[in-house]
Amino acid sequence: MITPGEAKKGYNFIYDAIIDSEDAKIDELDTFLHNFSLKYKESINYDNLSYLTKEIVTFDKNHYSEEVLNSVMKNYIDYSLKESSDKNKYLKSLANILSYISSDSDAINNIISLYKNYDGKLKVLEKNKKENYIVEKLDDLIGLENVKKQIKQLADWAYVTKLRKEKGLKANSITMHMVFTGSPGTGKTTVARIIADIYHNLGILKENKLKEVSREDLVAEYLGQSEIKTKKILEESKGGVLFIDEAYSLTKSNDEYGISVVNTILKFMEDNRDNTVIIIAGYQKEIEQFISSNPGLKSRFNTYLTFDNYNSKELLDILKVMVENNDYKLEDKDSNLILSELEKIDTTDISFSNARYVRNLFENATKNQATRIANEESLDKEKLQTLIYEDFYK
Repeated sequence: MITPGEAKKGYNFIYDAIIDSEDAKIDELDTFLHNFSLKYKESINYDNLSYLTKEIVTFDKNHYSEEVLNSVMKNYIDYSLKESSDKNKYLKSLANILSYISSDSDAINNIISLYKNYDGKLKVLEKNKKENYIVEKLDDLIGLENVKKQIKQLADWAYVTKLRKEKGLKANSITMHMVFTGSPGTGKTTVARIIADIYHNLGILKENKLKEVSREDLVAEYLGQSEIKTKKILEESKGGVLFIDEAYSLTKSNDEYGISVVNTILKFMEDNRDNTVIIIAGYQKEIEQFISSNPGLKSRFNTYLTFDNYNSKELLDILKVMVENNDYKLEDKDSNLILSELEKIDTTDISFSNARYVRNLFENATKNQATRIANEESLDKEKLQTLIYEDFYK
């Protein structure tokens, strides 16, 4: 016997799932339930139906429609692709709702079986969505070909490991912690955000979140407070990705405060290796020294991604993206002149700031453009959008 509380809880669960979907119709669940009541009206408890439903249903109440009866199925598929671990919860919630308003167990089983029969379709959709999603995310990155290849491999491995566990097969524990090495502005934070997004989309991480911290966020004024401060950050990061920039600054000069922070992080990493990703980032030499300084660090990080400096063509591509994303324009002749300037830079220098250099170049160009055109009498849209070579290099 389904209680009113169980039925309402199931109703709210599916109602919220529908509202969260891209093509949400606010009365979709109520329409489905009222249509179910038309087909199986002899078994319906209309008081219970009225208790559950929220919205005024707009479909023709005198005509049953198989299409309407299956309307929630699309949302079930969409939800299962995003929240595969809660797929059974969705079906249980639906079964509880129908059991609460109807006494016809055969009718309820017929409806639930329709959803269960979509498992094969769900697997195909999930596989296609996974592959397309990863490719789409990685294709947005400029350069970083080796990093892209590694991320794809990591995502595939984590996904297959997850499926093996779900099928009761032996599977290695997923150690997802990573080391990013490279100069500033090479996309390390951007890639960390993409990893959070991909792993959440695959159902490996519970939340799609990235928390970015550095030494000052973890180390407090007093020794005991550093551990408390670090634990708070770690708890806030649980279920997502924690990105620690210039992690080696924690142990500079055998700093007792920083060492306490590292030990706290190590314990958290071991306890949460399957549900949280910790990424440490910075210059390659300093990161290697940092990891070698503590055997615990060395054993917990086995995935290393090297972020190479961008070449001059890639820097120009980054600049073009910034220009376009901010509603500016750049003619080809000006782009070619800017490229000639970028080619003069030693982009292999470890201290080169890469995309940060481009960001500063772009922001200065917008200021120079404003100065150049501010006193003109007629400023149309074209003039307001157009940047020229001289705006970048005066």
